[in-house]
Amino acid sequence: MSRVSNPQKDGDYRTGGGPIRRGISFAVLFLLGPWTIRPVFVASLMFMVNQSAEVRVMQALGVASPLGRAAIAENVLYAVLLGCALWLAGRLVGPASPDARWARPRYLLAVALAVTLALVVSQASGLYSKELVGYLLIRTFVAVLVIIGLFGVAQSQISRQGDLTQKALDQVEHQREQLLETDESARRDVAAYLHDTVQATLVVVGLQLRSLANDVPSEQADRVRSLVDELETVRMRDIRSASRKLSPDLRAIRLGGALTELASTYEGTMRVDLTCEVDTPESQTEIAMAVYRIVEQAMLNAAVHGRPETCRVIVTRSDQRAGSRPTARSLTQSDELPIHVAVTNDGLPMTSSHRNGAGSAVVEAWVSRFKGSWSLVSVDGETRMTAILRVPEPERFAS
Repeated sequence: MSRVSNPQKDGDYRTGGGPIRRGISFAVLFLLGPWTIRPVFVASLMFMVNQSAEVRVMQALGVASPLGRAAIAENVLYAVLLGCALWLAGRLVGPASPDARWARPRYLLAVALAVTLALVVSQASGLYSKELVGYLLIRTFVAVLVIIGLFGVAQSQISRQGDLTQKALDQVEHQREQLLETDESARRDVAAYLHDTVQATLVVVGLQLRSLANDVPSEQADRVRSLVDELETVRMRDIRSASRKLSPDLRAIRLGGALTELASTYEGTMRVDLTCEVDTPESQTEIAMAVYRIVEQAMLNAAVHGRPETCRVIVTRSDQRAGSRPTARSLTQSDELPIHVAVTNDGLPMTSSHRNGAGSAVVEAWVSRFKGSWSLVSVDGETRMTAILRVPEPERFAS
């Protein structure tokens, strides 16, 4: 019929005015609504109310079997009539849209109309005598309001708890987004500092040392030039590699190239077998960055905690429904094929006291952004991190 109204909006009985005023406000809201009318719910409870009253009356009169079939049939019939009348009155008097709010006069008019209609039909059919119509009219009207009020207050509480839960979830999602933005911003700043400031400083120092080599004896000059060569190697290999690892240019080198460079940084530490069957268009670098960061954290975790000899990295895009696995497939060709990331190493297994750290928080944030899932387990002498990313609509990342 209509949505449940919020007690804190329709009449705030929690704050202001003292306990008496709050109690009156709550009583008015509880009885007079407006609440959502549920014909089936009201009819069922009204049958129980009438039947319990019938039993008490029969017991007071000394009837041997108060649960007579005739009384039960009458109460069932009246409950059905009341439910139908509530539905009809709601259709006639209630809001045109199911999502629209009731006005209090229309809400009370609908209940009064339904109760009157049910009693008129009941009297015409011979269920109740004329002498009981006034009594039953008042009793039923109040009972229906109480029943609807009970249901409305309970549903309002549930709705309020749902709103609080949703706010908490939204806050967690916002914090995850902030984590990613802060992490990527810090990485870009450090990468820019290494690429621009540190490299420029090393170039200047190298030029000064070469100039100095011309003013010293030949033996010392050779040693200075050797140091300059080593400095240039550090600048070209280590500094540039660190800069690109911190913030890879995925538009230029794509996901496969970035993962290859990442794997090369672990040479001498562990052997990395890389398989990347996913291509990334320039318009979807955020997806590629998500895959890159997940693989980066998994490999770092393996190298630090597992000390493995071999680490296998597999990035694929597969249609689980068909059981197929397309090779080198572009992310723009289908939005229904999730990206699968698997990083497996043969190092030490996870301990029972293992706890997720900052790296796991980064993985969780990226996976959540793409509505996916991930897991980290040790099975059969191997530790495996798997992640699934749901690729969003392509226009979201359109350039």
